[in-house]
Amino acid sequence: MGTSAVEFKVIEAEPSPHCIVAPETVIDCEGKPIKREIKETFIDEISFDDIGGLNNVKRVLKEFIQYPIEYQDFYQKLGMAFTRGMLLYGATGCGKTMLVKALANECDMNFISIKCPELFSSSIDDVGESKRANNYMTDANVSTDRFINQLLTELDDISAKTKVFIIGETNRPDIIDHNFFRQGHLDQIVYVPLPNEQSREAILKIALRKWPLSKDVDLKYLARVLNGVSGADVIEICQRACKAVIHELIENKRKNEMLKPVPRFEYDPFIASGNDIRRYEEFARMWQPSYGYYSSIHMINDTQNIKEGGDAKQGSAIYTDDDDLYA
Repeated sequence: MGTSAVEFKVIEAEPSPHCIVAPETVIDCEGKPIKREIKETFIDEISFDDIGGLNNVKRVLKEFIQYPIEYQDFYQKLGMAFTRGMLLYGATGCGKTMLVKALANECDMNFISIKCPELFSSSIDDVGESKRANNYMTDANVSTDRFINQLLTELDDISAKTKVFIIGETNRPDIIDHNFFRQGHLDQIVYVPLPNEQSREAILKIALRKWPLSKDVDLKYLARVLNGVSGADVIEICQRACKAVIHELIENKRKNEMLKPVPRFEYDPFIASGNDIRRYEEFARMWQPSYGYYSSIHMINDTQNIKEGGDAKQGSAIYTDDDDLYA
């Protein structure tokens, strides 16, 4: 039949933890084979200049990832170890993925995006089959622990390689296993906040820079009234305004009439509640002082959103029953 290299993972060994594989070793394979395919990811030619605000987050990304790549000789000369893992957390639509794509372009590095379900979808199937067969939650817990331990082991292996960086993104950092925050894993924890008024104005300028604007459009006023709105929703509002103009132009061209005033449109953006913001700030106070030299600057300009917009849901509880534990 010939020979070929085979990748496998040891689940159990007797006696534990030693495992010696010899030519006469019998290996029982369980589950479906894992296909390892590196997908080529195409990303837009986006840079940090295309992202409004978030200057402190950009500075942290440059200090911990971009500079060690561009000035590698200095770091090696001083014996400085590179940061291999980082976690970006914050509300949905704050630009976490966009920041990572811009960083990859700035550093001229290959960018591979992996969503969490792609990592453990097969594990979930195995857990489901085990639960149906035995009807015990213990099997699910054991499988989850194995998956986490294996992922931590993979992070340890990657951290020893050069120019390989792992950046995680989440809007629920409080439910992540704390072992991922240890040194050598995702040890740099960075809060990506909702944009403040100055950042919202910068986002509006970037989003509208290619479009002809009326002279009476006041971007400062728009930035002020959009308090609590994420950067993604600010861009979506601009897109809808442009579509409303295009729709009006098409209708007038069909009717061969004079241009009429642009119709009003309604949009219900996602606004993070005060509970969400307090949860992120509580997480920052818990972890950032212990990890990362720049932890003290990650919260700058973040409290302004609370003062401007207030609490969308009054109450003292940081966590509510409506929290999405699987986001």
